[in-house]
Amino acid sequence: MVRRKIQEKLIRHPLWLLISEAAKLAGVSAKTIRRAVKETEGLSFRIINGRYYVELLSVVEFLEKSTKLSNRLNTFGLGQYVKEYNRKKEEEEEEEEEENNEEENEIEKKET
Repeated sequence: MVRRKIQEKLIRHPLWLLISEAAKLAGVSAKTIRRAVKETEGLSFRIINGRYYVELLSVVEFLEKSTKLSNRLNTFGLGQYVKEYNRKKEEEEEEEEEENNEEENEIEKKET
């Protein structure tokens, strides 16, 4: 709970999503999110004009509590994009490192 309070201070503008939107981002069914709203105290939600809105951070925290749901988040939800982004970023960093090494080798050859 302490971690949650710290994160709330860091997040100035939390994202509130409709249940269907949260389900798509999480890679789970809307029924799973609805069940979590009814059964979980830690899931932050609001009701506006009869529609349920859930806070993104609380949805992710809920999903991380269960291995099965966490795997769905990483496989079918936002996690798949994060993995792809990290993979591309690592490739770019490796290319830059190779270029820097080649430049350093050329400079050393010129000096000798």
